Amino acid sequence: MKVDKKTIHEFGVLPKNTKLHTYTSQESTSSVSSDISTSVNPSRTIGVIAPVLEDVRGEQGLCKVLMVGCGTTLDSIIDEANKRFRGSHQITAASTDKEFRPYDCILAADEYDCFVIHWDPEEFEEELIEITENICDGKLDVIVCCEPDVRTLKRCLHCLRQGGTLVTTQDANDKENVKALARRKKQTIIKDL
Repeated sequence: MKVDKKTIHEFGVLPKNTKLHTYTSQESTSSVSSDISTSVNPSRTIGVIAPVLEDVRGEQGLCKVLMVGCGTTLDSIIDEANKRFRGSHQITAASTDKEFRPYDCILAADEYDCFVIHWDPEEFEEELIEITENICDGKLDVIVCCEPDVRTLKRCLHCLRQGGTLVTTQDANDKENVKALARRKKQTIIKDL
């Protein structure tokens, strides 16, 4: 796993702005893992996003991709993505586990030289967005979201470049305010996982 001494500590990645307070609560013992994320098939997920990634790659040469999920689902998606897209896309992962256990994704991340960012639900949105943009060298081209609650979807849209693509599950909770945010930024939401 890549290590940037300015931005990493034992629970994940810190923002550049040291004035922002970081919460690293270990009080919760439950996982965010939902029925939605456990039903996501990694091979099918990669098959769905492959044409999107190739379109972006054709325009820019390199596609910056963020995989959002938790536990073994995220680990499997990282593994599949890097087998198929190694060297042609910059893959980063965001773990949404309440209690961050780095070993959930560390094996795939180590094997493929991939960052794993902890999207702690107790941290401020601005901080999580800043962390993500810092690690990913700016806004992302494509985000694959396997944890499609409203808060996570909005965070994903804020991390996407204008005109970027968010790929999520068919039963994603994309309320009108999520759709409005995507329209303002000319972003596409594909509900096909």
